[in-house]
Amino acid sequence: MKITCIDFETANPFWGSICSVGAAVIENGNITESISELIKPHPEYAVFNRDNVRVHRIKPEMVRNAPEFNMFYPGFKHLIEGGLIAAHNTSFDIDCLRDVLTIYGIPIPSFEYICTCELAKKAWPDEKTYKLKAFSRMLGHEFRHHDAGEDAIAAANIIIKAMEKTGISDIRKMAESLGVKIKQVNPEDEYVLSHIRWKKKKSIRR
Repeated sequence: MKITCIDFETANPFWGSICSVGAAVIENGNITESISELIKPHPEYAVFNRDNVRVHRIKPEMVRNAPEFNMFYPGFKHLIEGGLIAAHNTSFDIDCLRDVLTIYGIPIPSFEYICTCELAKKAWPDEKTYKLKAFSRMLGHEFRHHDAGEDAIAAANIIIKAMEKTGISDIRKMAESLGVKIKQVNPEDEYVLSHIRWKKKKSIRR
């Protein structure tokens, strides 16, 4: 079964302000394809936040001639639609994808997804941290963190190592044996942009 590990970097705290995309495809227990692409954020959300830049080191001038996500997506969607997606902390990356598709008016496709952080916690329950860089170092994998392409490969490496550790090469069977849930995104699901949800939560707290 093909698994696509994804990672996004954003220009600012709005998760739809994608400025970099990374992906790594796992087939038969090996990485067979990887993608690392700079993206020009949607003009409405293109302000680069200083804290975000400090993390990923992507500056506005670096994406000036890059494609916007709506131009990039046609060559990328075959890795998403109808497949199994993975990311380290899917609550961020899956909503990045849904946010950016929504602001461009692109239909959100149907796909399943699994979190490699949850997978790591179940497969290696005695580790002190499951942050991507530190946990990957424990697995012997060094990489440049917050580079979307390298982060996606690091997430893929966790899946491959978990398969080796459990002796189960089928991702569904491995997830079931570890008690990790594979979740679903459906096109008919109602979706509210992340920053609108945050505002609603803050107003409720007040």
